[in-house]
Amino acid sequence: MSRRYAEQTRVPVSRSVQNIIRLLERFGACDYVQGRTDGRTQILFKYGHSAVRIRVPQSEDEQEERRLWRCAEMSVKAKLVSVEEGIEIFEEAFLAHIVVRGGKTVGEELIPEIQDGKLPGPNVRKLLTCATG
Repeated sequence: MSRRYAEQTRVPVSRSVQNIIRLLERFGACDYVQGRTDGRTQILFKYGHSAVRIRVPQSEDEQEERRLWRCAEMSVKAKLVSVEEGIEIFEEAFLAHIVVRGGKTVGEELIPEIQDGKLPGPNVRKLLTCATG
């Protein structure tokens, strides 16, 4: 049976949030807000001209809440290392989390269309068929 990441963590949620904010500050992000909505806790911050929102599911179980925030910290850190090492730019790494018109994120706008098969468009499908065929 495989173990889940940070399953035994004793790190409080507040420290994981502080670690995330410290990481973001190191990369030039600012104007942080943390809050709860729709059964999720979120961190909203500004980077350059973009507002970015990272949501973490809430849990009634304190240990699971700690684990989820450790996972969120790892995710943010991995994205920022990728940016730091030139693998991608910030906007690529956080694209799904960038807030667009209407207060939704790019991911909230596009993921349902991707899951419904509406994206990618026909030209991209043709390219993918050619690349794999």
